[in-house]
Amino acid sequence: MPSKYKKHIRNLKHIKMPTFFRITNRIIGFMFSFSLILFLFYLAGNYQGFLAKNQIIILTVLSYVSVSLVFFCICGIVEIFIFSYKEKNSTLMKFILLYILVSLIGVINASIGSIITFISH
Repeated sequence: MPSKYKKHIRNLKHIKMPTFFRITNRIIGFMFSFSLILFLFYLAGNYQGFLAKNQIIILTVLSYVSVSLVFFCICGIVEIFIFSYKEKNSTLMKFILLYILVSLIGVINASIGSIITFISH
């Protein structure tokens, strides 16, 4: 007897996701991984003693990437609501929690980057 999870995955595979949603989903994945890499790069630079200007550049880019990540997460949430209302199907609603979590991490990254950049000037 298949579990609920396998049944849900089977139903998700049968749904043709809109092209714009797939593009937004990939952008969010890229921006999230890029912001984590930048944050780890900043931490490694702190440990290894990078120049102050290089660290400020890393933090500035981290802030911009995190703000754009939050923007695309909001766009993704709006797309999910529109698609679910239009198709009368709620299988994509699980992405909302993921997008909210990713946008919170993006807000934290942007805040950390902005605060440290402000303090360093």
